[in-house]
Amino acid sequence: MTMTSSKKAAAAQSLATRTAVPGRHLTSDDAPDTNECAVTGRLVSCAPPARDGQPVRMRIAVRQADGHREVVDCEVSRPAAIRTILAAGEGTRLRLVGAVRKRFWRTPGSGLASRTYLEVHRAARIR
Repeated sequence: MTMTSSKKAAAAQSLATRTAVPGRHLTSDDAPDTNECAVTGRLVSCAPPARDGQPVRMRIAVRQADGHREVVDCEVSRPAAIRTILAAGEGTRLRLVGAVRKRFWRTPGSGLASRTYLEVHRAARIR
């Protein structure tokens, strides 16, 4: 049985309260860090994996408040989220929840390179 994020937060807060020094009030610095974000936007592209076991790579366009558009790279490994995304066509509005990841690697000649992407845990179509 898995705990929802609100239950996890409550459990972490409870643990922080039990382990706090008596007479000391908790501050926002005492709260546990989390890596969870949600984005809502339109599916730009989706490439099914070349081999079984590889994540589905996709891109989602997110409209900013100033009217500009940000395109976010995503990877999806969870079967339920993969089914939702593969069933959606380009231009479909989606809400994705996941964690921000960053990969580093060395390239011949230019040195260190990196890529930041959203590792999708849940996906839902917005109608």
